[in-house]
Amino acid sequence: MVVFVFLFFFFQAEDGIRDLVRSRGLGDVYKRQDEVVVAAVGAGLKQTPGLAAKIFSAIAGQNINIEMISLGASDVATYFIVKEPCLVPAVNALHTAFFTNSIN
Repeated sequence: MVVFVFLFFFFQAEDGIRDLVRSRGLGDVYKRQDEVVVAAVGAGLKQTPGLAAKIFSAIAGQNINIEMISLGASDVATYFIVKEPCLVPAVNALHTAFFTNSIN
Protein backbone atom coordinates (compact mmCIF):
# COMPACT_ATOMS: atom_id res chain seq x y z
CA MET A 1 0.00 0.00 0.00
CA VAL A 2 1.27 3.45 -0.92
CA VAL A 3 0.34 6.39 1.31
CA PHE A 4 0.61 9.94 0.04
CA VAL A 5 0.50 12.82 2.49
CA PHE A 6 -0.26 16.24 1.08
CA LEU A 7 -0.59 19.28 3.32
CA PHE A 8 -2.02 22.11 1.22
CA PHE A 9 -1.22 25.73 2.07
CA PHE A 10 -2.37 25.43 5.68
CA PHE A 11 1.17 25.78 6.98
CA GLN A 12 4.68 26.06 5.69
CA ALA A 13 6.47 22.85 4.71
CA GLU A 14 9.24 23.58 7.16
CA ASP A 15 12.04 21.11 7.85
CA GLY A 16 10.59 20.09 11.22
CA ILE A 17 7.24 19.09 9.75
CA ARG A 18 8.88 17.41 6.77
CA ASP A 19 11.25 15.46 9.07
CA LEU A 20 8.36 14.32 11.29
CA VAL A 21 6.31 13.05 8.36
CA ARG A 22 9.31 11.30 6.82
CA SER A 23 10.38 9.74 10.12
CA ARG A 24 6.95 8.13 10.49
CA GLY A 25 7.18 6.65 6.99
CA LEU A 26 4.20 8.68 5.78
CA GLY A 27 5.77 10.08 2.63
CA ASP A 28 6.69 13.70 2.19
CA VAL A 29 5.32 17.22 2.61
CA TYR A 30 4.67 19.34 -0.44
CA LYS A 31 3.87 23.03 -0.36
CA ARG A 32 1.45 23.96 -3.13
CA GLN A 33 0.62 27.64 -3.26
CA ASP A 34 -1.57 27.76 -6.36
CA GLU A 35 -4.47 25.68 -5.04
CA VAL A 36 -7.51 26.46 -2.92
CA VAL A 37 -9.99 24.41 -0.92
CA VAL A 38 -13.67 24.72 -1.82
CA ALA A 39 -16.29 23.45 0.63
CA ALA A 40 -19.82 22.50 -0.37
CA VAL A 41 -21.81 22.59 2.86
CA GLY A 42 -25.36 21.48 3.55
CA ALA A 43 -27.54 19.30 5.75
CA GLY A 44 -27.99 15.79 4.40
CA LEU A 45 -24.99 16.05 2.13
CA LYS A 46 -23.68 12.62 3.05
CA GLN A 47 -27.03 10.83 2.98
CA THR A 48 -28.60 12.28 -0.20
CA PRO A 49 -28.06 10.15 -3.32
CA GLY A 50 -26.87 12.12 -6.32
CA LEU A 51 -25.78 15.21 -4.41
CA ALA A 52 -22.06 14.59 -4.94
CA ALA A 53 -22.79 13.98 -8.63
CA LYS A 54 -24.58 17.35 -8.82
CA ILE A 55 -21.63 19.10 -7.15
CA PHE A 56 -18.95 17.56 -9.33
CA SER A 57 -21.01 17.75 -12.53
CA ALA A 58 -21.39 21.50 -11.97
CA ILE A 59 -17.62 21.84 -11.60
CA ALA A 60 -16.90 19.62 -14.61
CA GLY A 61 -19.40 21.64 -16.65
CA GLN A 62 -17.07 24.62 -16.28
CA ASN A 63 -14.11 22.50 -17.45
CA ILE A 64 -12.49 22.80 -14.01
CA ASN A 65 -10.18 20.01 -12.92
CA ILE A 66 -10.51 18.82 -9.33
CA GLU A 67 -7.12 18.10 -7.81
CA MET A 68 -8.37 16.28 -4.68
CA ILE A 69 -11.70 15.37 -3.03
CA SER A 70 -12.41 14.82 0.66
CA LEU A 71 -15.66 13.04 1.43
CA GLY A 72 -16.71 11.63 4.77
CA ALA A 73 -14.68 13.87 7.05
CA SER A 74 -17.91 15.70 7.83
CA ASP A 75 -21.58 14.75 7.50
CA VAL A 76 -22.40 18.22 6.23
CA ALA A 77 -19.44 19.16 4.03
CA THR A 78 -17.58 17.96 0.98
CA TYR A 79 -14.20 19.53 0.30
CA PHE A 80 -12.28 19.64 -2.95
CA ILE A 81 -9.19 21.39 -4.24
CA VAL A 82 -8.94 23.37 -7.48
CA LYS A 83 -6.35 25.67 -8.98
CA GLU A 84 -6.66 29.18 -7.55
CA PRO A 85 -7.76 30.87 -10.82
CA CYS A 86 -10.73 28.45 -10.90
CA LEU A 87 -12.09 29.47 -7.49
CA VAL A 88 -14.70 32.03 -8.60
CA PRO A 89 -15.92 29.94 -11.58
CA ALA A 90 -16.21 26.91 -9.27
CA VAL A 91 -18.22 28.81 -6.65
CA ASN A 92 -20.41 30.33 -9.38
CA ALA A 93 -21.02 26.87 -10.84
CA LEU A 94 -22.14 25.58 -7.44
CA HIS A 95 -24.39 28.57 -6.84
CA THR A 96 -25.94 28.17 -10.29
CA ALA A 97 -26.50 24.44 -9.76
CA PHE A 98 -28.05 24.82 -6.33
CA PHE A 99 -29.46 28.35 -6.18
CA THR A 100 -29.75 29.37 -9.88
CA ASN A 101 -27.87 32.62 -9.39
CA SER A 102 -24.19 33.56 -9.58
CA ILE A 103 -21.98 35.65 -7.35
CA ASN A 104 -19.19 37.98 -8.41
